[in-house]
Amino acid sequence: MIKSFFRWLLVIPVLAACLLACSDTGRGNRVARQETRDGVKNGRAPRTAKSRSNVDKYLVFKSEGKTTISLYNQGGSRPLLYYSTDGATWTEWDYTRITFTSESPLYMYGDNPDGLNKSLKRFSTFMVDGDKFGVEGSIMSLIDGREEVTTIPCAYCFNSLFEDCIGLTTAPDLPATTLADSCYWFLFKNCTSLIFAPELPAVTLAPSCYTAMFLSCTGLTTAPELPATTLAAYCYSDMFASCTNLTAAPELPATTLDTGCYYGMFRYCKSMTVVPDFPAATLAPSCCSGMFSGCTGLTVAPALPATTMAEKCYLYMFANCTGLTVAPELPATALAEMCYRDMFRGCTGLTAAPELPATALAMSCYEDMFRGCTGLITAPALSATVLAERCCLSMFSGCTNLTVAPDLPAATLAKECYASMFNGCSNLRVVKCLATDISANSSTWNWLIRVASSGTFVKAAGMDVWPSDSDAPEDWHGWTRGKNGIPKGWTVRDDMQ
Repeated sequence: MIKSFFRWLLVIPVLAACLLACSDTGRGNRVARQETRDGVKNGRAPRTAKSRSNVDKYLVFKSEGKTTISLYNQGGSRPLLYYSTDGATWTEWDYTRITFTSESPLYMYGDNPDGLNKSLKRFSTFMVDGDKFGVEGSIMSLIDGREEVTTIPCAYCFNSLFEDCIGLTTAPDLPATTLADSCYWFLFKNCTSLIFAPELPAVTLAPSCYTAMFLSCTGLTTAPELPATTLAAYCYSDMFASCTNLTAAPELPATTLDTGCYYGMFRYCKSMTVVPDFPAATLAPSCCSGMFSGCTGLTVAPALPATTMAEKCYLYMFANCTGLTVAPELPATALAEMCYRDMFRGCTGLTAAPELPATALAMSCYEDMFRGCTGLITAPALSATVLAERCCLSMFSGCTNLTVAPDLPAATLAKECYASMFNGCSNLRVVKCLATDISANSSTWNWLIRVASSGTFVKAAGMDVWPSDSDAPEDWHGWTRGKNGIPKGWTVRDDMQ
C-alpha cells in the first residue's frame, strides 16, 4: 500500500507536465489559426489604421475644391486597397465614401501583387462627385504599392476604372510596358474634362488592350505616342472615338497588324485635320474598318501603300468624311471580300476617285464604295473583267454630279454585281457596258433607276435589245428597257471597237 502511494507521487508530476504541454499546444494552434485569419501569415495588413513607412508607390487624388469618392464593386470585386489622408497612416478601404479637398489630398495604394483572383476580373469603377480633381502617381500602385510593377497581371485589370469621371482633369501615369487583354478598356470613357492623355510606353500589346480607352473624351486635344510596331486584335479599336477636339492623330509605326487593330480608332473626331501615313504593307481583316469615319475636318487621306487586301480591311474607313477632297491611291490588285465596302460613303467633298486597277473582284469589294458622294464628277476606271457577287452593288448610288459612268468591260455578270450601281445618279447620261451574259440573278436590278431622262448607252455588238417596253419572255437573254436594263428615252449604239 505504501509502495503504491509513493509510486503515484512519482507519476503525478509527469501527468501535470503532459497536461500543460497539451494546453500550450492547443493555445499555439489557436494563435496560429487567428494569425492566418487576420492575414498576418499571408502578408496582409489587419483592417485597422497603422503606420506603413515602406509604402512609396501610391496615387494622389487632388481636388480643386471638395470631392467625394467611392468604388462601385461590379460582380463582387474586392481588390485590397488602402487609403491615407497624410501619406503615413494607412487604413484598409471598405469602399465607403471618402471626402478629399484642395487642402487635404487623398492617398491610395493596393496590395494585389498577384493580380486579381479568378472571380475578380477588374478593379471596378471609381464613383466621384463634387469639384474637378486630378490624379497623380502610377496606376500600377493599385497592383502593388511596395514594388515597381510594369506588367499588368490580368485581363480587364483597369477596365472602366475612371469611366464617367467627368471632373477628372489629369490622369495617372500608365507605365506598364506589357499589357493584358482589355486591360485599359473604357479606362477614361466620358472623362470630358481630361485635356492631356498620359504617355503610353507599352510595346507589348494584347487584344483590345486600349479599346475605347478615351471614348467621348471631348476635351482631349492631343493624342499620346503609340510606339508599338506589332499590334494585337482590336488593340486600338474606338480608342479616341467622339474625341471631337482632337486635332491630329499620332504616328502609327506598326508594320505588323492584327484583326480589327485600328477599328473605329478616330471615329467622329470632327476636328482632326492631320493623319499619318500607313507603313504597313500587309493588312489584316477589319484592320482599318471605320477608322476615320465621321472625321468631317479631314481634307486629305493618308497614303495606303498596301497591295494585297484583307477581308473588310478598309470597310467604312472614311465614311462621311464630308471635308475630304483628296482620296488616297489604291494600288492593290489582289482584293478581298468587302475590302473597300462603304470606304468613301457620304464623302460629299470628293470630286475625283482613285484608280482601281484590280482585274478580278471579290464579293462586295466595291459595294457602296462611293455611295452618296454628291460632289463626285469623275468616276474611276474599272478594268475588272472577272466579277463576283454584289461586287459593285450601289457603288455610285446617289452620286448626283456624275455624268459619265466608268467603262464596264466584263463580259459575264455575277449575282447582284451591278444592282443599284447608279441608282439616283440624276445627271448620269453615258453608260458603256460590254457584257454579253447578264443572266445572273438580279445582276442589273435597279442599276439605272432615277438617272437622266435622256442619254447614251453603249453595248457589245452581239447583244440585242428587246424592241418594246413590254416584258421580255423568260428565254430572252439580251437587254430590256427600264430600270433593270437600258433606261427608256436613251439612245442605244454598239461599241465601235
